[in-house]
Amino acid sequence: MNQNKILVVEDEEVIAFHLEEQLKRLGYSVVGVVNSGDAAIDMVKNHHPDLVLMDIEMPGNINGIEAAREIKDRFQIPVIFMTAYGDDYYINEAKLAEPFGYLIKPFREDDLNASIMIALYKNKVDQKLRHSEEKYRTLVENAFDAIFSFDGEGQIIFWNQAAVNMFGYSPEEIKTQSIHKLIRESDGKKIKFFRDTKHKDDSLPVNEALGFNKDGREFPVEYSICQWGHSKDKDYICIIRDISSYKDTEMALLESQELLAQNNARLNEKNIALKEILNQLEEEKKELRNRITQNANRLILPLVNQLIAESTKGLKAKLKILQTNLKNITSSFGISISETEYNLTQREIEICNCISNGMTTREISKLLNISKRTVDNHRSNIRKKLNLLNNNTGLQNYLGTL
Repeated sequence: MNQNKILVVEDEEVIAFHLEEQLKRLGYSVVGVVNSGDAAIDMVKNHHPDLVLMDIEMPGNINGIEAAREIKDRFQIPVIFMTAYGDDYYINEAKLAEPFGYLIKPFREDDLNASIMIALYKNKVDQKLRHSEEKYRTLVENAFDAIFSFDGEGQIIFWNQAAVNMFGYSPEEIKTQSIHKLIRESDGKKIKFFRDTKHKDDSLPVNEALGFNKDGREFPVEYSICQWGHSKDKDYICIIRDISSYKDTEMALLESQELLAQNNARLNEKNIALKEILNQLEEEKKELRNRITQNANRLILPLVNQLIAESTKGLKAKLKILQTNLKNITSSFGISISETEYNLTQREIEICNCISNGMTTREISKLLNISKRTVDNHRSNIRKKLNLLNNNTGLQNYLGTL
């Protein structure tokens, strides 16, 4: 059963009584019956009916039309007028209150029910529409981007608060402006409204232009335009975004990239210069090594050879070791065996020199005045440092490869 609440406003008691009985038979809930416009407003305020059946002509400070207008404006509750007058004057007066129906007394019960059902349905549709409009208006008013609507001549019809903030015009001033005064192409030409062709993904194309605020300041913007509505006169919606900060960031990024490229170029120049210096130092080191080798071969080794020839047997062995060491110093073996990566001690280097000259443990022990066990321990340490512990290569053969 229908439980919609209805308020009856009728100053004739008999008619009010019969109307209340009809409504109850139709399944409606009657929240009250009053006989004046003021009483009707108070009843609506306190009981919030779903619909008001309102007589036009009533005693009191305000008539039915005035009461209906206030009820609509304050409470958004639908009103159906009831009157015995069907002439144009009363109908035109009633239209000002935007009623949801107009019944001429006397009326049939089924006509009453049909009017109520249509009014309730229309009110429900209107409520959804108002809710939708409020939602989208809230979205538009709180958007960060400026939103305009304008006609085919560019005359602005609607704008949001972001548009006021972006362009500096007051709401009263902005409605006198043309969209062409606010944004123009970068070459100064007017923007074109036909840019409403959508992309394949159903999105609108975004274009860049220049915005001009009230003070004449120019700033870069992005904008999209689309046509809306189905009227013969074309209206458009334009969404504008200030991209000044984006452009500043883009410019700063380009400057940073240019500075980075310059720094890289300078760094490459310094690297090239450093390589040239290192190459020069290497050449100088080779030249110094050659001079040392030449001087040792020319000045020192001949003298050592002469001493070997003239010395006794005991001294001769030591001189031969000296001779070998001098040759090693001027050869690749002396350089390799002294490399820090092997971490050989001075004694281990001496023993390596003896081994590379084919001396036995006994001969090395006698020459260096150490025990054979000590020589063997040094041999083991040398093999370990040269990574030869698990290798069958002879120590003398390996040292000969260095």
